[in-house]
Amino acid sequence: MKLTKAGVRLLVGIITTLGFFAMIGALMMFAVPTENGDILKILVGFIGGAFMTIIAFYFGDSDSRPGS
Repeated sequence: MKLTKAGVRLLVGIITTLGFFAMIGALMMFAVPTENGDILKILVGFIGGAFMTIIAFYFGDSDSRPGS
């Protein structure tokens, strides 16, 4: 199976989205040790930013045609 450029983008988007929601779910289900709290906040922020970039890419208005 050969992945095209669009297929790779979709795959990365799906993996990042699933990872984001899995991390949010894990944070709701399990207690976070206090010594790991700061690094976990950084990680959630990083993945949240990547998730928002993916949402903007797929649902944002980047059409550059005149009159649109």
